[in-house]
Amino acid sequence: MIGLFKLQNIRWALFVIAYVTAELLLFSSYRGHDARFHWFTHFFLGVSVALIIMSIITWRTRKAVKLPLLWLLLAHLLAMFPDILFSVFNIAHSTNWTDFFLLHIQSHFIPGRNITWYFIFIISLGLYLWVINKRAVDHQ
Repeated sequence: MIGLFKLQNIRWALFVIAYVTAELLLFSSYRGHDARFHWFTHFFLGVSVALIIMSIITWRTRKAVKLPLLWLLLAHLLAMFPDILFSVFNIAHSTNWTDFFLLHIQSHFIPGRNITWYFIFIISLGLYLWVINKRAVDHQ
């Protein structure tokens, strides 16, 4: 039992390291394009959407979603997908199609900009933690 507990902790630590590494790589992909503004905008928006979806799933199923950091990373990638296309294939942005990816362009023009997204993120995180505490029977 103790060995299994340690193995789970090692797996979790490796997953956290992989997640942080992926986010650092995403941040560095904005080098020369005001990384703090663009990365944070898409991070806060994507992660907030993932936290809300995870909250709904947890509320309805009474089980915590598996691999929550993967959900956060995938939602962040979805929010910044047009930037990835621009960086790799030089595909220009247009509100006609990029806003399909979690309001990719419009998200930059919300009043308060990243401060507003930060508060939305904090509220979404609080909601998720509250739902996990109140509804999840199986905390995995």
